[in-house]
Amino acid sequence: MSSEQVESEVRAVIAELKPSGPNAFGAVMKAATARLAGRAEGAQVAAAARKLLAS
Repeated sequence: MSSEQVESEVRAVIAELKPSGPNAFGAVMKAATARLAGRAEGAQVAAAARKLLAS
């Protein structure tokens, strides 16, 4: 999966969860890794989540 596709999926997860606070990254990672299982590496998902949560 391309990084753009991963970011798109992670963006959708963030929109659904509307995470906030110190547990935001963990909540997004849990949902995103479940959604992208077998299609993207965990490191790629984590990088996208960090980038999108920081912006």
